Amino acid sequence: MSEITEMKISIPRRLYDQIQRKILGTDYQSVEDYVRALIQQAIGDESIVDQKRGLSPKEEEEMKEKLKTLGYL
Repeated sequence: MSEITEMKISIPRRLYDQIQRKILGTDYQSVEDYVRALIQQAIGDESIVDQKRGLSPKEEEEMKEKLKTLGYL
């Protein structure tokens, strides 16, 4: 069984307090839970990578066809 190790990350107190206020009344039990969820979402969200990479050739062709249909091309 592999050992799970947690690392600490520092954030400014002001940011911590803002997050604490933001999660009031939500399902998040702590600031740590919320930040962990945000990080997991950010690194696991392929759409973020796709946005930086741009459209695939197929997506670009589909977009052109839509624009033609709408009269823009």
